Amino acid sequence: MALPPIFQLIDLRQPRMRRRAVLVGGTALVMIVLFMGIVYTWDYMSTPAFCGTTCHTMPVEYAAYQRSPHARVDCVNCHIGKGVNTAIATRIEDSRHVIDVAFTRYELPITVRNLRPSRDTCEKCHWPEKFYGDKIREVKRYLDDEKNTETRTYLIMKTRGGSSRDGLSMGIHWHVEADVYYVATDKFKQDIPWVQVIDKSGKKTEYLDVSSKISVEEIARLPKRRMDCIDCHNRASHLVRSPELSMDNLLALQRIDKSIPFIEKKGVEVLNARYPSPDDAMKAIDGLDGFYRSSYPDTYSKKSTAIKTAIDLLKTTYKETNFPHLEVDWQTYPNNVGHKEFPGCFRCHDGKHLATDTAVPAERNNIRLQCNICHSIPRTVAESQPPPHDIPIVTLTEPASHLAGDWMAKHRSEVSPACQSCHGPIKYSPKPDIKDQSFCANVSCHGTGWKKYVSLIEAQPSVPTLPLPTPTPAPAWTPAAGATPTPAAPAVTAPDIPHALEGRDDCLLCHGPGGAKPVPADHAGRANDSCRVCHQPKR
Repeated sequence: MALPPIFQLIDLRQPRMRRRAVLVGGTALVMIVLFMGIVYTWDYMSTPAFCGTTCHTMPVEYAAYQRSPHARVDCVNCHIGKGVNTAIATRIEDSRHVIDVAFTRYELPITVRNLRPSRDTCEKCHWPEKFYGDKIREVKRYLDDEKNTETRTYLIMKTRGGSSRDGLSMGIHWHVEADVYYVATDKFKQDIPWVQVIDKSGKKTEYLDVSSKISVEEIARLPKRRMDCIDCHNRASHLVRSPELSMDNLLALQRIDKSIPFIEKKGVEVLNARYPSPDDAMKAIDGLDGFYRSSYPDTYSKKSTAIKTAIDLLKTTYKETNFPHLEVDWQTYPNNVGHKEFPGCFRCHDGKHLATDTAVPAERNNIRLQCNICHSIPRTVAESQPPPHDIPIVTLTEPASHLAGDWMAKHRSEVSPACQSCHGPIKYSPKPDIKDQSFCANVSCHGTGWKKYVSLIEAQPSVPTLPLPTPTPAPAWTPAAGATPTPAAPAVTAPDIPHALEGRDDCLLCHGPGGAKPVPADHAGRANDSCRVCHQPKR
């Protein structure tokens, strides 16, 4: 019986048809295997393990990522984004990285150049208009003494945020909704000479860093970036902890026995030291065993296991925070949250960014520096003391003088008995006692090393105890006896004045002893009326 025409086309009894069927079947099988391979490869290339282990340039970020709050968020969610079209376009664009890695065509340390804006990443999970209540923070620190003495600092973080339409745009997250633009002159965005704020009415206010050497013309040519989450939370998933922070964390979590003498000091020393190679670092850390064996034999006999555990943890910490072959350690990438180890907030909130519009009200004539914009005045207590019970849980109405942009620089010279009505008895000390503090003798404020970043503040001003005498103006410059009434021409050309003088006739506000850019020592005693003798506006 003859086969129907349709079956005659696939009659496998014919050699020619069998060969064709094998060819078609084999091709289909290859296509299926190839498709499955592409799907598997695509899926694997989207995993954190691929980013962190297959790509040999990423161990720094991968080690930090595994300890971060985003450890369960896939890398691609932030660095590539959701959606097939976005993923394909990004992978094609980033395929050049494969060539760069294969031929070692990358600079060390590796830095991101074109990070996607947070509106396309962070804000997919974190609702930018959400209002967060104030949050109490306890920060544990350990001194480098024999007992590794613990201190606890308490402060209220004014996170807040929200939407202006609800009357809630305030606090630290005010920056999320506000239109803030800035210019940075370095790849890590640490030097910010120009900032612009646009309010809801569309009015623009520009601020210039008076200590910056970059000209207005140069700023106009530089790209402007809109501020977003990443400008502060730049190490949210990839923080490389400092030795001090690492040791504080290990001690606070009781992973290292606090009773081991000087373990905080010794731990920071070995983590912070420079070594010829990682093997030398491991040997130096192992050397702590000999130190305790010889210096504290009684302690060693009782706590040898705890000491060995501490040494193992220090080795692990060193490997997680030091990558010599990539030229990376904890100091390589600045962390912009806070202002303890890096400038952070002080990049803009330094008291030196003055408004270019002289008609701006006093409370807005520079980018404010006051501590309590973002958090309450911190209170630190000793190990044996209870937490402070008198931290205000609401923001008090401040006098107008406190809103001035330069209040942090001026407050110590304007102290009067009237301050006591809000701040209690005023008892200043250049070296505050942690067990006996007043508002003006706060160990969290004075002597904390902020001067490293903010030249406008003198962290430990040498002022006498109240009552203070009425400040007297500095004497005007006068020529020496027998000299001409006009100062002699300087041996070198005096620098030009780089900014407009309208509204800035008080030179000593910024150039006085406590200003942003103090005058040289040989200018002491000169008043405003003598500045223009040598210094002229830039032409």
